[in-house]
Amino acid sequence: MSRKNAAILLALVMTVQSAAGAAAGEVPEGILQETEAFAELEASVYSDEESLLPADESAEEVEIVQEEDYSDEILSGEDMIIEADSAEEDILDVQGFPTEDESALELFEEDDSFLIAASDDGESDEDFFELNGDYSYNVDPGVSLTLELPAGQAAGGTDFSWTKRVTEPFVDEYGSLFECTTVTLEGETSPQLQLDHIQETALYTLSWVTSDNSYVSKTFTVTVKNGFRTYSAQESGSFELEENEQITLSIDARANDTEGMRYLWFSGQNDSSYQKLDDASGSSYTVTAPRNATQYVCYVIDKYHNAAQYYFYAAIKNLVYDGPQNIYVAVNKGQQYTMTSPITTVDGTDDQLQYEWIDKEHKILQVFTSSYTPSKIEDGDVYKCKVTDHLGNFYDLYWHFTVPEEGTGLVLEYEEIYQVPYGSDVSLKVTAASGDTDTPITYQWYSRTYDWDTDEEELILLPEQTQPVLVLQNLQEFGAYVCEVTQGDSSQSA
Repeated sequence: MSRKNAAILLALVMTVQSAAGAAAGEVPEGILQETEAFAELEASVYSDEESLLPADESAEEVEIVQEEDYSDEILSGEDMIIEADSAEEDILDVQGFPTEDESALELFEEDDSFLIAASDDGESDEDFFELNGDYSYNVDPGVSLTLELPAGQAAGGTDFSWTKRVTEPFVDEYGSLFECTTVTLEGETSPQLQLDHIQETALYTLSWVTSDNSYVSKTFTVTVKNGFRTYSAQESGSFELEENEQITLSIDARANDTEGMRYLWFSGQNDSSYQKLDDASGSSYTVTAPRNATQYVCYVIDKYHNAAQYYFYAAIKNLVYDGPQNIYVAVNKGQQYTMTSPITTVDGTDDQLQYEWIDKEHKILQVFTSSYTPSKIEDGDVYKCKVTDHLGNFYDLYWHFTVPEEGTGLVLEYEEIYQVPYGSDVSLKVTAASGDTDTPITYQWYSRTYDWDTDEEELILLPEQTQPVLVLQNLQEFGAYVCEVTQGDSSQSA
């Protein structure tokens, strides 16, 4: 997001779609944020380990899977594009969007959680393969197999032990949801493990102490072939519902042998309030808009313990915010900056919103107030504000800071793409900083037009718009705006 040229043209393109079904001044639909109830999902978002397969895909090629990234897409490019929401507003997909922002992903690490699941690519042509130092086998039901390390890899090792993990979700006494059960294989104390008449997809872990007293382990994934694959009927896993509105969640599972196929449904409102839905045992479940934001989880498991899981999130529409989730700010060294949450509510309960400010070291800095001013800002700092309403809906905002070193050139931070409702207002904002703190920085905004016949662009000076923020009101149509940022006598200096 940084722009380090001396005189930089910030192009902002604004698109306002047809007003059909969306009246001017209409209250924007509430935002939807995936629940933090299952920290296992967020673990992979903020860990350094790479996800091997999406957990909601399935096939015979079974691997250890970390849950998907649920961060919003960080849009980039040379233009700031503003688009108005159409009459039918898109709903955030709990399956997630890709992110290019690394600093946000470093926040709030959790313990890794794995699902033994399969991809939907069909049966693998490989019966054995190595991936990231671990080993995977695809076998027919009933075969026998010996698990062992390549020659010499465990030489000099002692204290060998084996564990076995299968996908079998359960809720513990504290209301926490776990995906797998793990058992220690008693009596297995050698670097080899003999498996006879295999009927179960599982992950086996061999642990031992090396000759230099280091504790190491290797994993072996054994997949029983069954052509297992699953599909969801929903295009999105996240739903903002009107009060008393219903939606049916459904999953289609297929396999060569479907006997014993199971659907296990759970629901929860935070990471310690899950319960098994005993009235749900089939491939679909009908949800009535919950009073509090609720996560619904379905595990599909075939007779050989090949598995896939689906996460659905339902909430009553209430939180309102049309801006970016990731906010980028450039400040000079020693400069203070106050972050303020812009989130409001549909039902007018703004005064009941709860705020939690957290830094990239996971430290809770402040609660209860919608604004926070750090005592010192350093380059690369990231701050998160979690905003929660009285229904349990919440949304995470991230502020990312750039602080130029002394003697460096001009740095700009800004959001390039906006989506706003038809007829609403929007503020286009640019923050600028420089290693030269003595020379003032100036701003000049322009409106940009494009002639489709001549294929030419024209900049129209907005003489009174010389601040870092341009406020646009009652947006009715597509528009593009440019801000020229200058420091010094010419646009070439920085």
